[in-house]
Amino acid sequence: MRKRHYAVLLSRYGSVFIGTASLRELARHIGDRDNAVRSAALNALCDAYFLEGERLYKMIGQVASVPNN
Repeated sequence: MRKRHYAVLLSRYGSVFIGTASLRELARHIGDRDNAVRSAALNALCDAYFLEGERLYKMIGQVASVPNN
């Protein structure tokens, strides 16, 4: 599924629909080399933060800062 679709699903159904594993996967893509992927992941996580607040950090957990290749 494309990253931009996550933002639509988040806005319509909330993070419960997408699930913690998907949010973690989105967080991993913040370090991607492709600017479009990074931007889409950040936008989707911003939407999730708007809905969940500080609880999002607990849902995602610690994310490695190593960029994806």
